Amino acid sequence: MALWTRELELYQDEKFHQLIIQGYQHMLESARICIEVMQRKGTSTILATISTTFRSRFEKRIIEMQKISDKIVREVDYRHRVEMREASRKIAVMHVEQQKIASMLQNQKNLLETMQQERKIMDVVHEQQKILQIVQQIQLRMHAQAGDRTDGYCSHPLG
Repeated sequence: MALWTRELELYQDEKFHQLIIQGYQHMLESARICIEVMQRKGTSTILATISTTFRSRFEKRIIEMQKISDKIVREVDYRHRVEMREASRKIAVMHVEQQKIASMLQNQKNLLETMQQERKIMDVVHEQQKILQIVQQIQLRMHAQAGDRTDGYCSHPLG
């Protein structure tokens, strides 16, 4: 019966309380029957009572207590199955959510890698533009110097 108390702590609702109360009522009634038999005087009366009426009444009480105990066990088993189904459902939902998150993280990683590659390309393009500007400046200077030389040759009258 200590099991009943433990289960009662676990499942605290009216239906379960009623089952436990029924169990204890039958236990107390059985104890009352035993006390009645023991209070009777005379050994022969006690033995006769034990062998017929008492045994029959007591066996009925034991069967009733077993039925109540079975109800309690079935109720606990049922609730346990319900909890397991709920836990399983929640785990499945969490798994789906984890898959979504993993997919989003993978997409973000791919996007970041693409952005990094684009950044590298932009850096290379920028460097090439700098080199092109330097080459253009060199070409302009070379043309300017070449022009100064040709101007120097043409401006001389004896040339």
